Amino acid sequence: MIARDCIDVLSEVAEGLGYLTPVEPIAIPRPEEIEMVIAMTYHELSASTVEQRTGVVYVGFGLGLPRTLAVNMLGCPTRSGISDELAREAALEMVNVLTGNLLPVVYGSDCEFRLSSPRAAAGMVDTGFQVAALATEEGVIAVVIQEAR
Repeated sequence: MIARDCIDVLSEVAEGLGYLTPVEPIAIPRPEEIEMVIAMTYHELSASTVEQRTGVVYVGFGLGLPRTLAVNMLGCPTRSGISDELAREAALEMVNVLTGNLLPVVYGSDCEFRLSSPRAAAGMVDTGFQVAALATEEGVIAVVIQEAR
């Protein structure tokens, strides 16, 4: 299922934080088109702090996009000075902001969540209850939200 609200959030964060130029929603890219996948686990908390909904937000970055994000976010003049670590840090920050903006849209603004630190994932998943991918002029970014059952 492609979630229009998720596409809107993805576009806003890509443009506002990553200085990317959104083009159009697309299908989840093939594994060979994804350079980096970052995952973040979330737990919904009720008023009594009992955990309720739990899931994982997966964010996949297309080939070259992590370096482009770092260049854009740091205001660097060229890609050549961007280390793998800086590219990774830029992707982690994008996932933090994206997850923080997505969860209230998906679950409602009254929900409170505890989030894990973002971490590298083995690969991009292609199924979940929210699926969105966006082509930008600079590369592809994809989001899949999976709820634990």
